[in-house]
Amino acid sequence: MTHTEILFEPDAPKFVPAVRQITFSGAHAVSTGQEVLYVTEALVFRLTAEGLRLEEVAPSLDPGRDVVAKMAFRPMIGASPGTMRAELFAPALLPADCFPAFQ
Repeated sequence: MTHTEILFEPDAPKFVPAVRQITFSGAHAVSTGQEVLYVTEALVFRLTAEGLRLEEVAPSLDPGRDVVAKMAFRPMIGASPGTMRAELFAPALLPADCFPAFQ
């Protein structure tokens, strides 16, 4: 089993309820049907009309313990979120099949 080391401030909040400046409106994106993904170093979330839904987790991480516990709110979590590809965390170049839209 591969161990993934994510380097981040252990006590830093991951998502917060308010910011000083708004550069993107999730509500507007949802109202226009825009697909929105939030990709962090550890998780991938999808914005839905109901809120943020956890889609993928970095290999070897526990989403509840390692990230969600540090969030200011509870995202939706399905029965089994996917695992982010291990290649994303390797020092080598990413394989072309990581980018199907560009092939």
